[in-house]
Amino acid sequence: GSSAFATQASQETASLRQRLASLKESHAELLGRCGLEAERWKAQTLHLQALCASAEASTNGLQQDLVAATEHLRRTRSEYADKVQHLQATVEAAGRETQAAAELARRGREKESELASRVEVLAQNLQEERRRGGSLRAEIAAALEAGRRAKGKVTSRGATARTGSAGPRRRGRGG
Repeated sequence: GSSAFATQASQETASLRQRLASLKESHAELLGRCGLEAERWKAQTLHLQALCASAEASTNGLQQDLVAATEHLRRTRSEYADKVQHLQATVEAAGRETQAAAELARRGREKESELASRVEVLAQNLQEERRRGGSLRAEIAAALEAGRRAKGKVTSRGATARTGSAGPRRRGRGG
């Protein structure tokens, strides 16, 4: 019994050794393959880590650019709003000036119209005065002529002093 057990144990041990040798061989083969695969995975991991570091640096740079662009946009919007406000104030002031100028022009036209009416009335009055002056001059000339004739008649009668003094007074008043 014990020799059969020993034989069986010996056979099982031999079988186990053969399996162990086969496993060692498979293990060595796997290690060989895994070593190459591990190196490839390690190289790919290093490459991906480098890409991540580069992307992170690029992201940081882009984030700084974004912050700067955002600040520039904020300043530009503020400047734009200030310029728009200034232009609106300028437009409003120009509108007020235009209205004031239009009002002045309207008043000027009213004054011009009033003055034109007054000038027309004055021109008519002047024409009337000229007509009256013409008739007065004619009357004065006639009166002077009559005075001269009367003076000539009075001179011949001897009363020249009285008519002579009356003549210049009339001339002084009328002229």
